[in-house]
Amino acid sequence: MVIDATAALSAYLLADAPLKALVGTRIYTPRLPKNYTAATAAISFRANGAMDPDRLFAPGAGAGKIAQGFAFRCVSTTFLSAHAIYRALYDAMMAIDNTLAAGVLIYTADEETGAQDIVDADTGWPVVLGQFTVYFRNDA
Repeated sequence: MVIDATAALSAYLLADAPLKALVGTRIYTPRLPKNYTAATAAISFRANGAMDPDRLFAPGAGAGKIAQGFAFRCVSTTFLSAHAIYRALYDAMMAIDNTLAAGVLIYTADEETGAQDIVDADTGWPVVLGQFTVYFRNDA
């Protein structure tokens, strides 16, 4: 079975109650839709490269496992609210512990970079960036 890491992570995040309270169903991949306005809080994320399982696990133990990097953008009307979204995202990611989502076992996640503030050059919206590596198995 091929692991659809993006679909599994999206399903997991859409089911997270604290995150849903902040962004509703506005979790998009790989980018925000063209008609999006910062008047509504949202998250966009995209995969940014997978790692060879045999480099992460004992030789031969990587079958059925992947480590996928994801870059996140938390967007809102203020940096304060964008950071609240990032904190909820962080909590959701750190709560992953052998969690089944979209038929895929997500067994853990690591924060690769802490929250980074930017102002979107095209829109002027406050954005908080972050990156996580998420570990998946297809033997759920």
